[in-house]
Amino acid sequence: MLKRRASVNVRTGTKPKKPFVFAAVLVAAVATATALHLLVISDYFGRLGIKPQNQNPHSGTLNMSISSQQEVIAKQHQAAAAVLVEVTSKGIFVPPQCSVPIVAALQNRFYTPIIHKNPLEVSGNRRFHTPLMKATRCPTETWIEEYFGNSQQESFLGINVGCNKGLDAIAIAGLLSRNPNLSPKAWHQAQQSRTRPACGIPGNAVAQQTRVAQGKVYCIEPLPSTIHSLQHTLNTTPNLYAEHVILKHAVMSNTTGTALFPDGTSGEEGKSLGDCSGSGDNRTASLAAAAAGCISVPAYRLDDFYQQDILAHHPAADQEIDILLIDAEGFDYEVLQGSKETLTRVKYLTFEVNVHHNWMSHSLVELIETTLSDFTCYWAGKGRLWRITNCMGWGEHINEALKQTYEFKSWSNVACVRQTEVGLAQIMEKFFLK
Repeated sequence: MLKRRASVNVRTGTKPKKPFVFAAVLVAAVATATALHLLVISDYFGRLGIKPQNQNPHSGTLNMSISSQQEVIAKQHQAAAAVLVEVTSKGIFVPPQCSVPIVAALQNRFYTPIIHKNPLEVSGNRRFHTPLMKATRCPTETWIEEYFGNSQQESFLGINVGCNKGLDAIAIAGLLSRNPNLSPKAWHQAQQSRTRPACGIPGNAVAQQTRVAQGKVYCIEPLPSTIHSLQHTLNTTPNLYAEHVILKHAVMSNTTGTALFPDGTSGEEGKSLGDCSGSGDNRTASLAAAAAGCISVPAYRLDDFYQQDILAHHPAADQEIDILLIDAEGFDYEVLQGSKETLTRVKYLTFEVNVHHNWMSHSLVELIETTLSDFTCYWAGKGRLWRITNCMGWGEHINEALKQTYEFKSWSNVACVRQTEVGLAQIMEKFFLK
């Protein structure tokens, strides 16, 4: 549903392989995917106390015919349903630890040898063609379509930090309101934009509903020219958009006050706080800020913004935040550090991990294990999820190569569900097992 805007320009064209080579690669890929799927199913239900039949302990895969595999998997799903009812009756869903074979399978899926090289020696082209980036740079989040599209809630609240052209904000509003008339495509046409987002334009995520929910999505954007364009589009489109989308000119970080932010062309991507910070002494920083055309903009911790702006102007908004989307061009970590209180209200969180600016000095694994310890986080792909939480090994079985792979930044997206949001958590785990 949501389409991330790009932080980098990526060339994806390759020469077509010869037919027999392509066929061989395809057969190998299908075999690998099938083995991983069976391994995940076997391991997952084994940790729930459900033992698969005819498992080969040496290979870690199921050693049986296709028909037998399907029969066993069906029985495991039935048995797991009863177990999960007991687990989730406590109001929380925490998926089990992944076993060593599962962690090894994830390492094989995403490992790239260049993680062992000095980051300064890795060219941009190689960094931006890792297996992890190719799988997670432009996610299609069908799990939230399944969950929120079938929701019966009557009100909603969404926040989009780094709103840019507003396409994700409109898509979130359409999904949460269950109103297909909130169209990202129509919004994009109204903007008369000549550039197409790198991940495309989000589609309408829901069919026509008889009962539409009411609520707001906050579209927070620091680039002055972009916020002006967003306001113009909001003024020239049907009132339906203005009823559900609130614009805010500000930058989110881990401090509240003001900050220097670069100006640029409306809808321009890749601009961030880092463009105005420079490096080295104060003179160097001042020269960098001047060259980038930096101006002072309001800055907030998301915790402060929620209290001072959302609750102060909309008291009825004292509710859970259905979706929080962060795309801060390398400063997502800082935004999350300034959102610790707000995160206790968030049902679903998604953010970007990339090579830009401060992300290179922060640990994603540490962030997930501390700030996001009440969430279950996954790498997000096109209708696919790969679990990070409780899935890197434990104790003496920690897979350092997998952790190192996850810390090698390029351009990827992470999706997290609060563990108390049991329905959505179960759906997302289902996509991991899929």
